[in-house]
Amino acid sequence: MGQRILGIDLGIASIGWGVIEAEEPDGIIVAVGVRMFDAPLVDKTGEPKSAQRRTARGQRRVIRRRRQRMNAIRKLLHTNGFLPDASVGALHDALRRVSPKGTHPPVSPWTLRTAVHERRLSNDEFAIVLGHIARHRGFRSNSKSEGNANAADETSKMKKAMEATREGLAKYRSFGDMLANDEKFKDRKRNRDKDYSHTPKRADLEDEVRAFFLRSGDMAM
Repeated sequence: MGQRILGIDLGIASIGWGVIEAEEPDGIIVAVGVRMFDAPLVDKTGEPKSAQRRTARGQRRVIRRRRQRMNAIRKLLHTNGFLPDASVGALHDALRRVSPKGTHPPVSPWTLRTAVHERRLSNDEFAIVLGHIARHRGFRSNSKSEGNANAADETSKMKKAMEATREGLAKYRSFGDMLANDEKFKDRKRNRDKDYSHTPKRADLEDEVRAFFLRSGDMAM
C-alpha cells in the first residue's frame, strides 16, 4: 500500500473528508465523505454561539484588568500618603469624608476635577481625582495604522465622536473641567447606547493629570 493523504474541510455545519493515494501520478481517490450537523447558531439572531462566549470572555478580561489596575492605583496612593489604606473601598471612603451626607452641593469626582485648577486639594480629594481618571482612562488605539480604512465600524464611530468632542476642549482647562461645566454634558457624564461623545482620548487625560501635578506644585510654593 502506497502513501495516502487525508484531507479535511471544516465548515460551520459540516466536516468533509477525503483520502487519496499520493504516489499515483494524478492521485487516486480512495474514499470521500461528509459529516453534517446542526450549526451552532443562536435561533433568534443567527449569530454563532461562539460570539456570545467570546463577548463574555472579553468582558471578564476587562473586569479583571480594571480590578488589577485599581488595586495597584490604591496601593500607590496609600504608599505616597494620599490614602490611609489601600482597601477596596478606600476611594469611596475618601469621597464620603470630603462630601458627608447632607453636603450641598455634593462633592463629586467631576467637581474636584474642576476645583483642582482653582485651589490646592486635600489628600483625599487628590486621591479621588486620580482614582477617577485611572478607572475611566479613555481610549487609546492599539492599531499600527491609526484611522485606516479597514478599521472596525464601531472603532471608527468612536474616533469620529471623540474628535467632535475634542473640538470644544480648547475652551476648558482639561477634559474633566469640560464635562463638569459644559451644558452639553449636564445630564450625564458617561456613554450609553453606543454614543461615544463622552469618550476622551487617553492622551488628553494624561495632559490633565500632568496639569494637576504642576498646578498643585505651584500652589504649594
